[in-house]
Amino acid sequence: MLLIASMLILPPWATPVPACAAPPAGQNPAMADAPKPEVDPNRARLAAEVTHTEVGQDPVEDAASPADDEASTDAQSPPEDSIPAGAPAAAGPPATQTQTAPAGPSVHEEISDDPTYLKTSVRGVGEHIEYANGATQDRLRIRYLQRLGKKDGLVADLPLGRVNPGAGFASSYGTGDLSLQYLHVFPSQTRRLVQAAGAILVLKSASDENQTGSSGYYGALYAAAWGISARLQPFVIVQYLHSVDEDEGFAPRSLLQLRPVMAVGLSRGWFATGELRVQRELQNQERWGATCQASLGKQVRHWRTVGGYERALGDTSKELIYTSRIFLEFGYTF
Repeated sequence: MLLIASMLILPPWATPVPACAAPPAGQNPAMADAPKPEVDPNRARLAAEVTHTEVGQDPVEDAASPADDEASTDAQSPPEDSIPAGAPAAAGPPATQTQTAPAGPSVHEEISDDPTYLKTSVRGVGEHIEYANGATQDRLRIRYLQRLGKKDGLVADLPLGRVNPGAGFASSYGTGDLSLQYLHVFPSQTRRLVQAAGAILVLKSASDENQTGSSGYYGALYAAAWGISARLQPFVIVQYLHSVDEDEGFAPRSLLQLRPVMAVGLSRGWFATGELRVQRELQNQERWGATCQASLGKQVRHWRTVGGYERALGDTSKELIYTSRIFLEFGYTF
């Protein structure tokens, strides 16, 4: 179901980019690491369940496992949908979880950071990021989603690794800024639509000044997913972030991010996703930036793995976000 840090994004969904690694002007540490969407196998079915569920009932919980689906099928006729932070998905659970994928041609794999997919899960995301100023970053992001009640969830994202500022500077090791997200999935009157909204908080908690951004962030997100078919799962995540507690010499910043995602279920648990991230700096230079991402993954019951590549579109995007990002993710959904 629905959760957007982004795919947070914020991320965690958005995870802050270290000051030394980010370009001096306009780098968005929080949204640059906004979580990425995962494909949810039951996005379309969940949307229908949300539509036909009373306000006090949890559509995500009802669609939690194949066993539950069989039991509910005997008691009532099935209605459908899910998205990104777990498959934060258009007709299935929200964005950061991995759900058991039924075998067969109609399988829907979950998306990585879908705010509409609220199932307890843990993921490790290895990343190599290159910035326009020559700095590089190698890190591991530990992302944990804890389901709270029937329609709520809490996501924690903590990066740790190495930052290489470039020639002539020593590399630094440690943990980065902690990103927290609160997510709520709510029913929709449209059969194939699942929606989620939430709050984002990025804390300046890094162990080293080179691992942190120039400020903390707070903000909000909205995600919507549509169940078009058994294999196509489009969704969109909108995030807004505003800086707080800026370092001396840094002006306050407001950032708006739009992330349209298309997830395609293939066969035997394989799935592919394509994502366009468009980011707007609302203060200071008011610049636009965009990246394009493609990924391929496989889901086997509770386990999933995804690998992908993201590239900035144009020189301004390289300065505002980053030049490129390669990632490999492993996850388990409880």
